[in-house]
Amino acid sequence: MQGASATEEMGGFAFGNTWQTVVEDESINGATSDADGYPILSRLASEPQLNAQGISNEGPPAPGDGGQAPVALSLEAPGTVQPGGTVTVTAELTNRDVPEPTSGSIELTTVPEPLSLPSDSENPVFLGFAGNALPAVGESVTQQFEINVAQEAAVEQDLTLEAEAVVQNDTDEFNTTTTQTVTITDQQAPVERFDTNGEPGIQGDEVLDAISEFNEGGDVEATDVLDVISAFNENSG
Repeated sequence: MQGASATEEMGGFAFGNTWQTVVEDESINGATSDADGYPILSRLASEPQLNAQGISNEGPPAPGDGGQAPVALSLEAPGTVQPGGTVTVTAELTNRDVPEPTSGSIELTTVPEPLSLPSDSENPVFLGFAGNALPAVGESVTQQFEINVAQEAAVEQDLTLEAEAVVQNDTDEFNTTTTQTVTITDQQAPVERFDTNGEPGIQGDEVLDAISEFNEGGDVEATDVLDVISAFNENSG
């Protein structure tokens, strides 16, 4: 059965939890049908399901079509991590166009071994509750996650972290995902490697050490020197 009558005629379907009805001109997760349709899965993107039924007349704008997705998510992490170390991952959620949001969440959905979250980690982080800010339209919020790297982790392997964010209001729910790749290495990051004089942050003499080792043909890339200079300027500012 199609439209609102599906809830009466299809009693075996878990409406309101797993399935939802499709009614003409009703907005469903940013997409709108131009006719009554068959029930769709509520946790999957609605527009492809409406397209499959041939009844979608619009959808959430996407990059490249003159608009933008209602929510955006980015994930920042160091490019390299070391066995036995700890890394901080920062997720930033931007509410581009979800009016009057009522709740949301940010979650690291994929943390492949030998990476792991501490057992007491808050994941997912629920927004709009317990002091976790929920972004209004045009605002962004960040959440940090600490990730452990197993001591026995093999080096020179690339691992992909994946995160998902959800923002919902009284009528719709919007989600987005993103990924970030880190490489396990047995070499220290340039800034850590040259931070040797006991002073907080990178000092001028440590920049000179990095430049000297590069000029002498040491195991230092030009990009490593730039990282050290950037850290010096951030520390000086």
